[in-house]
Amino acid sequence: MFKIAGIRGAVTVEKNTREDILGSTKELLSEIINANCLHEKDTASIIFTATKDLDAAFPAEAARQLG
Repeated sequence: MFKIAGIRGAVTVEKNTREDILGSTKELLSEIINANCLHEKDTASIIFTATKDLDAAFPAEAARQLG
């Protein structure tokens, strides 16, 4: 039996810097993973978005860095 779930999260950053965007995104992803006992093999997709004023880095890079 398959279980399908959607999980949504959001984060803010202090400044439009690569470090702030990636750091906050990694923190959010880690919290989501831990709180929901997620495993990479159970994940079909992740959608990242950002407001137009945040262009120093794209949040998906943080997920790639986490592995």
